[in-house]
Amino acid sequence: MTVWARKGGRPGGGFFVGGLLGALGVFILVLAKPRQTEVESVARSRGLVPCPHCAESIKQQARVCRYCQRDVAAAAVGSPA
Repeated sequence: MTVWARKGGRPGGGFFVGGLLGALGVFILVLAKPRQTEVESVARSRGLVPCPHCAESIKQQARVCRYCQRDVAAAAVGSPA
């Protein structure tokens, strides 16, 4: 026996409440999606920079990108600071 039935509710009401709460959860997830600027600022604060070749976040001290396996040290030397 479910909690909903013990409290005097009909089984259909439990499904209705569950559906409403699920829809509310999806709505909150859609609204709470982080903006790109927030993601970039957190990455910079953790010492991550975008790879000049594939734009994935990598450590600032990296010599080779772990995603595209390209040399990022040579690209950093050739780019203006």
